[in-house]
Amino acid sequence: MSALLVSLFSAPLLVAAVVDLRSYRIPNVVSGAMLALFPLAALLSERPVDWGSHLLAGALFLGVGAALFALRALGGGDVKLMAATALWLGLGLALPFLVAVGLFGGALTLILLTLRHTHIQAFIQSLAGLPPVLERGAAVPYGVAICAGGLFLAGRLPLL
Repeated sequence: MSALLVSLFSAPLLVAAVVDLRSYRIPNVVSGAMLALFPLAALLSERPVDWGSHLLAGALFLGVGAALFALRALGGGDVKLMAATALWLGLGLALPFLVAVGLFGGALTLILLTLRHTHIQAFIQSLAGLPPVLERGAAVPYGVAICAGGLFLAGRLPLL
């Protein structure tokens, strides 16, 4: 049962990361799937579910994320994906999730800055063409960092 619950949590995150990496968008259906799968996973879980903790975590991430979206600090898809992920993680893993996303996001940014260096860019372009994510000045697809942070904590889901 644990493998099924981790899969229900992980699959939408992986889809979000791949789509964001390729198109700089996280489709609403992906975050919606995470939201819809949570009650099913909670029913399948053999552990008692602290609904208040999960709902409050999701609501807090959505509220703070909406404010950051209004300030143009986060994209709307990132906000929805983080809120859906926080729903699964609950309040107990909210801070570790933020730290993990921040660390993975920082590492991703450094990797992309390195790959966007002129000489490396020219080499990559000579091999297969330059994907948009490697173009100078392109945004960082933060769905990748959100996915990594969620997957990092997947084995500690409160439903397990």
